[in-house]
Amino acid sequence: MIDENNYSFENLKIFCEKKLHNLLLDFFLREKFLETANNFILDEKISSSVEYSIFLEIQKILLSLKNKDINEALNWCNTNKSKLTKLNSNIKFKLLKQQYVEIYKSGNVLDAVKFARENFSSHSDVKEIREIMIILAVRKENIYRIPKIVEILSEDRWIDLENDFKQVFFQVYSMKSCSSLEVLFQSGLMSLKTSFCYSNKNKTCPVCCDEIGILAKDLPASHHPVSTLICRITGDIMDHVNPPMSLPNGQVYSEKVYIFMIK
Repeated sequence: MIDENNYSFENLKIFCEKKLHNLLLDFFLREKFLETANNFILDEKISSSVEYSIFLEIQKILLSLKNKDINEALNWCNTNKSKLTKLNSNIKFKLLKQQYVEIYKSGNVLDAVKFARENFSSHSDVKEIREIMIILAVRKENIYRIPKIVEILSEDRWIDLENDFKQVFFQVYSMKSCSSLEVLFQSGLMSLKTSFCYSNKNKTCPVCCDEIGILAKDLPASHHPVSTLICRITGDIMDHVNPPMSLPNGQVYSEKVYIFMIK
């Protein structure tokens, strides 16, 4: 038999509050609001329900990458070597490759060659090694005339490296790459989005809201077998209670607007 006491409204309310707290905390941590997350944990006393240390670890590594330091990331790769091998990940090679590029950009060409010999000899993808070693064969005055080399030397590669590392990090710990709160928001927005969104804005529609609608930008439009008419002025649904009315100018609004205008 089902114990009704365990399925009371009060217990359901407690469950929903805990679920919401975990969703918010997960979002704070993924968006790097560490101080906010820490205060939230203390206030709500939920430290035991989240892997707070995991997020602290990745934030520390991402901060070092932002400062163009790969040592923290390399140490993590060495610690999780077996897991990365199972995932067939080449994130360590990407880190070493970026370090090689930075050494070259600093003007120490011989040091760059030495670094490449020490770290790239065990890498199996010869083609990829050739692509980055080509910068040694081109005169410096001609470097920025070759698109491929410009791409290799671009500062944007650090941003790509951060994103790649983040993806692999969450894979190792079997975690989603985006927050659960964002997934839930997108699920709800996808059920509301239509082909008319962003062209005819409705003040009561979340998809039309600039702050929230950005989450729905790349989502597909939902299939609506039954059309719903929305008044462009009031934002109310036009149905048998509030029927659509055609004005002399040819525009269609809800009866509420029509009554207001004739008054």
